[in-house]
Amino acid sequence: LSIDDVAAPLPFREAARTVFPLATVTVREARSQPLPFCFEVISPAGSALLQASAQHEMAEWMQVIQNGTAACLGSLGVRASAREEEAALPVVREVAGNGACADCGAPAPTWASINLGVTIC
Repeated sequence: LSIDDVAAPLPFREAARTVFPLATVTVREARSQPLPFCFEVISPAGSALLQASAQHEMAEWMQVIQNGTAACLGSLGVRASAREEEAALPVVREVAGNGACADCGAPAPTWASINLGVTIC
């Protein structure tokens, strides 16, 4: 193993509990952090910086979060339940600018792009 494969864990620090609706989050590697294997979970409600213990673990966590977001929005072929979809869309629409279609400007769009962070008819 090399230093790139294993990181010394951060000292344990209990944080306040933060809940982000999975349908509204995205995740990315936190390359600007001086510590290795850090990634951010970003939501309109805030963000959380997390650190994995190895590169492969960070990649797995990021993939799980991306898959969960996609499943909530029905884009994995694994459809969310009608109840979950109904609950997610109002949350996504509450984000500034998402009350109208990003393409044509029509009100109350019914589809969300995870990668672009917009809603579309």
